[in-house]
Amino acid sequence: MYHQVYSWLEQLIERHKAHFVDLGLLDLSGRLRRLSLPVTAIDPGIVTQGVGFDGSSYGFEKVEASDMVMVPDLSTGHLDPFRKEPTLSFLASAHLAEPGLPPSVQDTRGILARAHSYLKDSGVGDELLVAPEYEFYIFQDVEIESTTTSASYRVRDLEGIDGQAYHLSSPRDVHACFRDEAVNMLVQFGMNVRYHHHEVGGHGQQEIESGLESVQRAGDHAVMVRYLLKNLAHRHGLQLTFMPKPLYEQAGSGWHIHQQVRKGGRNVFHDPEGQFGLSRVARSWIAGILAHGQALAALTNASTNSYRRLTRGFEAPIALTYGPADRTAAIRIPRWAAGEATRIEYRAGDFTGNPYLSLAAIIMAGMDGVERGLDPQAEGMGPDVPRQQQRTLPFSLWAALNALEDDSEFLTKSSVFPETVLLHWLSIKRAEHEDVEHRPHPREFVVYFDL
Repeated sequence: MYHQVYSWLEQLIERHKAHFVDLGLLDLSGRLRRLSLPVTAIDPGIVTQGVGFDGSSYGFEKVEASDMVMVPDLSTGHLDPFRKEPTLSFLASAHLAEPGLPPSVQDTRGILARAHSYLKDSGVGDELLVAPEYEFYIFQDVEIESTTTSASYRVRDLEGIDGQAYHLSSPRDVHACFRDEAVNMLVQFGMNVRYHHHEVGGHGQQEIESGLESVQRAGDHAVMVRYLLKNLAHRHGLQLTFMPKPLYEQAGSGWHIHQQVRKGGRNVFHDPEGQFGLSRVARSWIAGILAHGQALAALTNASTNSYRRLTRGFEAPIALTYGPADRTAAIRIPRWAAGEATRIEYRAGDFTGNPYLSLAAIIMAGMDGVERGLDPQAEGMGPDVPRQQQRTLPFSLWAALNALEDDSEFLTKSSVFPETVLLHWLSIKRAEHEDVEHRPHPREFVVYFDL
C-alpha cells in the first residue's frame, strides 16, 4: 500500500515537473505553517514516517511531547502558483513521533474529522455539507505602528466610497478582475464556487461564496482560500484582510456557514410540513447551535476585533435566534433554498480563528441539540421572541472565553475536542485579549487627553 502511495507521489512530481514538495499544517490559532523538501530528498519514508517538526512551536501543548511528525495527505496535492520554483504542495496531518505514529489528538484537521465521524456514527446523517461565504476587504496599502509611544494605523483604498456598495459594478468596482482571477484559481484547485461580488462595505469589501461540499473539503479549501487570496493580493501590490471590522462605520466581514445534513442521498433538514420547510432534526440542530452560541463564539469569533463587528447596527447577527428574514439573527433560513436545497446559514462567525475548529464546534453544538431533542421555540429562541428578550452573542472576546470555560462538555463528547486543546485555546486567547486591552487606544487620546 505504501509503495503504491509513494509511486503516486512520484507520478505527481513527474507530471508537474516539481523541484520541491511542500507540506502545510495549521497551528492551533489557524495560521498556516509550511515545510519544503527538495525532490532529491523525497523517498518512501515521507509517506510512511513523515517529516519531523517541533509541535510546541505550532502552539500544541507539550502534554503529548513536542516531537511530532507531519504526514502528507496526497489527495490534497496541487502546484503552488506563487512559488518561483515548481512546488507541489500538500496539506498534512500531525502525528506523534512514537512507534506506529499515532495521530496527535491536538491536530485541528483531525479534530474536524472526529467531529464529522461523530455525526456519521450517530446515524443522524451520512455527511454534513457546508458552503462558506468569504468576506474580506482589499486595500491599496496599510501603515501600522504600535510601540510604547505610538499607536496608529492608516488605510488607503482604491475606491474611496462611503456608504452602501452592495453589488457595485465596474468601473467603480475596481477589484472585479481580482475576484475573477481568484475564483478561477480556486476552481482549478477543486473548490465549488457559487459566485462573487462587491459586498456592502465601501472602501473595497468583497465576497466569494462557495457551493455546498463536504465539511472536511470545505475546511481544507478554507486553508487554501486564505493562502491564495493573500498571496494574490501581494502579487498585485495590494493588502487583503479578513478582519471582521477593519473600518469604523463600515460593514463588517463574516464567515457565514450554510449547512445541510444528508443521509442516504436525502436532505434530512427538509420537511415540507415543518416551519420554514425545516425538519425536526434541523430545528434541533439550530437549537443546539443557539443554546451553545455564547461558548461557540470563543471558537467562531476568535479575535478581539470580532466583537467590534458584533454590535447593534450594520445588520450584525448578534441575536441568538433564527428566521428567514431577520439579518440580526445568528441563524438565517434562506428562502431561495427550498425542497432538497433547504439549508440553514450560521451568520455569526468570522474568519479570524482556526477554520477546522470553527466547523468542528458547529457540528458538535448541532449534534448536542439533536441528541437532546431541543426545540428552539420551546427554548425561548424562536423568531417570535421580542427583541428585548432575545439572548445575544457575547460582546467581547473575554466574555466568550468565559462562556466556553463554563460550557464545553458538548465539545468533549467522545474526545472530539481534547480538554488540553480547549484549555490551551483559553490561555492563548486570554493573552491576546489582555495584549489589546492593556494598551491605550488612539481614540482615548481624542476623548481624554485634554481633561
